[in-house]
Amino acid sequence: MKIRERRAKLGMSQTELAERLGISPSYLNLIERNKRNIAARLMPGLAQHLRVDVEWLDGESERRLAQELRELAGDPILRNFDLDSSASDLVARSPEWARALVALYRAYMNRSQAVAALSDRLNQDPYLGDAVHTMLTKITAIRSAAEILETVPDLDEPERTRFQSVLFKESTNLSGIAEGIAQFFDTADTDTAAMTPAEEVDDFIVARDNYIEELEEVAGALRAEVDPFGAPSDSRMTEFLERRLGVTVRFIRESAMDAGKLWNQVHFDPETRIFSILESAAGSSYRFQLARLICRLRLGDPIRRLANASPLLRSAEARERASGAMASYAAACLLMPYDAFRAAAEDARYDIEFLARKYGASFEQICHRLVSLKRPGSEGVPFAFMRTDPAGFVTKRMPLPRLPLPRYGNACPLWAVYNAFQTPGAICRQIADFPNGERFLFVARAQGKVQHRFNAPRHLVSVMVACDALYADRTIYADGLDLSAPGLAVPVGPSCRLCARRACIYREEAPIHEVAGAVTPS
Repeated sequence: MKIRERRAKLGMSQTELAERLGISPSYLNLIERNKRNIAARLMPGLAQHLRVDVEWLDGESERRLAQELRELAGDPILRNFDLDSSASDLVARSPEWARALVALYRAYMNRSQAVAALSDRLNQDPYLGDAVHTMLTKITAIRSAAEILETVPDLDEPERTRFQSVLFKESTNLSGIAEGIAQFFDTADTDTAAMTPAEEVDDFIVARDNYIEELEEVAGALRAEVDPFGAPSDSRMTEFLERRLGVTVRFIRESAMDAGKLWNQVHFDPETRIFSILESAAGSSYRFQLARLICRLRLGDPIRRLANASPLLRSAEARERASGAMASYAAACLLMPYDAFRAAAEDARYDIEFLARKYGASFEQICHRLVSLKRPGSEGVPFAFMRTDPAGFVTKRMPLPRLPLPRYGNACPLWAVYNAFQTPGAICRQIADFPNGERFLFVARAQGKVQHRFNAPRHLVSVMVACDALYADRTIYADGLDLSAPGLAVPVGPSCRLCARRACIYREEAPIHEVAGAVTPS
């Protein structure tokens, strides 16, 4: 139905569109009436002629929108409304209203976070406590001096002058404290945009299904420039930066570098053209950063064009962030070219640790590249990706159509991505069984970021990839598992608020379909 409406909006007849696609008008008529599925070979051409994305045709954008509605329905303030079951209906009937509701909820979440951050700052910031205490002391001194001047009429002139001097001095000090507090609030970070730049970038990447064909092509050509004989080595990339791009690469100690300027253990100064790398950085990390800087400098124009052309990137900061994300994507293409990497992954049955050794990459870098194997006609196993810290904060997410990942809160505490924190450095595999009958293979590993010194705090993150259980036997992580065994799968849910398993002893919150006042198991 929506294909026919879009075609009519463009002023194109059914016969004209059928001729462009190389199919019969009767077959197109069946497609428009939802009597036939759209063949995979027709998707790109149909999307091009209708001037829409492929995901608009296969319903992927609608599924993501419905999932976002279900997730916001899990907010406690909406617990008395039966919203989960009507999400798909709303998206089908009024997609713009659905997007408006999601935008409003994002604005509400951002403002709530700003209020919480400011409240926390008011309660805990040592500057405010000291400033208020000092202000009260000054007010007391001013009041005492004023009372003496008011109630003691026979003060001699030197005494009167002294108390007047106290009033002037303490009033001046009080004014300075007040100005400091005003400046404190003026500089407080209380961004309340309806959608944050990070969310815009998230939408941009998910909308492209984490596959950017344009960057795959230009990165392939760049790779031949950097090292025409094989995989770009550290020395080749360093030489390319210095000779072709005029960049000086140097390794430095942490004590010789302003920590505030570092990003992922590196810093590039565009004025001096000096690229500084911490000497304690892991080999996989600084190798990737060398490739990223090459892509950032050499592929800046195509990256900016992609960012500027996307309607999802509304703010300048979002476009800047997206450009950085695309530079990282191009770096992965440079170091792990699509066809060779996909063949290696298939040959190794998606053994992430083996691939990490083969390509000199980190566990997380390999997982990122696996998720991008989406080239039409040459796809790999379709994976989702999730990264979280020990507090449960999701720092990266790339969902699958039937495996939505949380945007606004934590996932189910039984997911492997959280269990992996119990055994850092070890692979945690899991067959996850969802209430709706969907089953997925979860593969996670918690790992610590490199500590630059002995007494530095340990920084752990957990990285997980997930695929439909139907693809599990294509991976090494299904070896030794009887996927048909009834007791193998772990009963999980999307999150406590969206999970229908009432008797789950791990539940932390009541599901949204329960009435207010329901008792949560403890």
